Amino acid sequence: MKILIVEDEFIVAAYMKKFLHRNGHEVVAITDDFNSSMDALNLAPELCLVDIRLSKGDSGIEIAHNLRQKNIPFAFVSANNEKDTLLKAKETNPVAFISKPVNESEILELIHELSENSPS
Repeated sequence: MKILIVEDEFIVAAYMKKFLHRNGHEVVAITDDFNSSMDALNLAPELCLVDIRLSKGDSGIEIAHNLRQKNIPFAFVSANNEKDTLLKAKETNPVAFISKPVNESEILELIHELSENSPS
């Protein structure tokens, strides 16, 4: 599966990229802001893993709204637990919400489920 990682923590992004590659998935890009994430959509990701809060003041929720309009599945990967933020994130209808620290098997299971449910 072709995956876009939207994550501003380099160590988290590198870890996800490493285990995704090890499991046969292609990471098309790692981005950490709104504009570079929108540019990376030209690489045709089949799934986006999106952090809710990005360090440059951009919001993963805004990115999610754009992904939803383009019918690109996405999951939030975040340590954020603020009720208002989580409610706003939920309104974007992510395919999953994955808490940090990242659990490799949880992401791989999500990819497996999406692969099984996608039209051939």
